[in-house]
Amino acid sequence: MNPISRIVNAQNPFPVGNPVCKYYRFPLLEPVIIRPSKVGQKHGIEMKATCDAKYLEAGISDKSDNVDMILGELEKRFQIKGEECCFWGDEFVGLEEGIYGSDSFMITEKTKKGDFFDVSSVNGKRPENVQQIGGGVERFLHFIKEQEEQ
Repeated sequence: MNPISRIVNAQNPFPVGNPVCKYYRFPLLEPVIIRPSKVGQKHGIEMKATCDAKYLEAGISDKSDNVDMILGELEKRFQIKGEECCFWGDEFVGLEEGIYGSDSFMITEKTKKGDFFDVSSVNGKRPENVQQIGGGVERFLHFIKEQEEQ
């Protein structure tokens, strides 16, 4: 469960000292986070809140759910496991201790043995298993081209 969902699903959604609460000054965002959760409960749907430095959103899934579902299909259809995959992004950098960018949500129990690459040039702390390689979209496209040539 991502840090924002843990807060939304907690009995006390604003624990003292929580870095997410401190960083975002949650009294201003309380309605944005809590309301979707309550609406979802009313309709029997678990809502999840996710964020990065630019936005906060609520929905029935987050990036972790999506990557796990895609990996599940790859395993079922092609016997490809998480440790055989690489995951690329440009939003891994942390906002505060334990609060990383939205691409960090691709790191799940199913994917954590894979390789993670950050193509951004932004300085900052990343999850420990993410390699910063820079180069932006061009670096990723170069990687794809290399795979086609092999």
